[in-house]
Amino acid sequence: MNSGTPDRVTISRRQKIILFLIILFLPLVLGEILARVDMARRNDEFREKDVSYTYMPYISYAYQPFSIARPKLETDRHGFIHNGHDRDRDLQKKPANEFRIFMLGGSTTAGTFVDGPQDTLSSRLERRLTESFRREGIDLVPRVINAGVSSYFSAQELLLLHFVLLNLSPDYAIFFDGANDCHYRYDLGGYANDETIFGLMKGNYNPNTNSFITSYNRMFSFTGLLRQAWQLLSGYSALALWFEEKHYARFANKFDKEVFRIGRFLKTGEWTIPENVFKKYSERYTPDFTINIEHFRKNAKAALSLTNSFPLGAAYFMQPTLVPSTVMSPSERKIADPIMDSLAHKERCFAMLAGALMEVKTELSDNARVRVDDLRGVFRGKTAETTVFGDQYHYTNLGRQIIIDAMMASIGNHVLETARRKSRGSQ
Repeated sequence: MNSGTPDRVTISRRQKIILFLIILFLPLVLGEILARVDMARRNDEFREKDVSYTYMPYISYAYQPFSIARPKLETDRHGFIHNGHDRDRDLQKKPANEFRIFMLGGSTTAGTFVDGPQDTLSSRLERRLTESFRREGIDLVPRVINAGVSSYFSAQELLLLHFVLLNLSPDYAIFFDGANDCHYRYDLGGYANDETIFGLMKGNYNPNTNSFITSYNRMFSFTGLLRQAWQLLSGYSALALWFEEKHYARFANKFDKEVFRIGRFLKTGEWTIPENVFKKYSERYTPDFTINIEHFRKNAKAALSLTNSFPLGAAYFMQPTLVPSTVMSPSERKIADPIMDSLAHKERCFAMLAGALMEVKTELSDNARVRVDDLRGVFRGKTAETTVFGDQYHYTNLGRQIIIDAMMASIGNHVLETARRKSRGSQ
């Protein structure tokens, strides 16, 4: 008989596990959905990264194959931005008469403010070299592969060359660098009249770069590895990206007590460290800036030395950027005026990088396969009626034309001689 007492509902162990997993993961799923809606609404970089980038071991990321990598630019099957006529190319196969050149760099190389793939540096250089090869009677076809990827700096380009490009039978490699090796240290204003490295530190050491101190170019430290792992995760998860934007710097900095202590001063909203605190820690953080320059020097030398080991021709260029001394058009002046202090800092950083690159040039002066040049001054002859910059880093079509003219003047004969050696060797 039924005693009137309701039957107890029993839950099996399997049901308990399922219920536990639902309770555990449902908030994460809902959080991810909400974060994706919010990020898609206010963060264009998340949409671009989610669609255009893929993980690449050691290098961190690269463009997705057959994707829209940048506005008006698409990639081939290998993830390289094509030149318009060669979208279906297979770089695993190389015709006997092809002279293959890879052009490495960041977004300036990849292509920004272009009307199409025909306007990128690689496409323009390929057309100029094709004319030169025909004129000189060289029976090879030059192909310039755009291996530029947005935000790449010298270390990533070295790794890309080592782990990817050398497996694709290059004959020549061109590096076009500077902006991204400076960007994370000198992109915020203040202390424009202080000529010392300490002035640069005081003007740029702020909450946005505070966490970067312990991770940039330090991929084998604990915080560096943590940073790399979280960056990869944030490429797939909007919730992870939201956490990175809001809380990662505070979380990661706890692993470095001195950085964290300085971070506490920065939370007040001030852009500088109090003088007494700055002096106390200047000995520790001065090397961070000199190390940044030294990393660039070592990366450039390693890349050029690596090309010589195979061997193939190579050129390393210091790129031009908008600086206060530039003769500016009205549109360039509109870009520069709000960030003039920042441009002054970048000009100093570029001078330091160029000095390091010229040291590499001297060290490799007996290497006939290598060319090194500083293109910072290619726009010095411009007038206020011409516009070569679309923003402080990137160029207009006229700017790219002037850069290619300078490259051809610098390495045109070197490329031709490298091609002649290959042509003679294949006969």
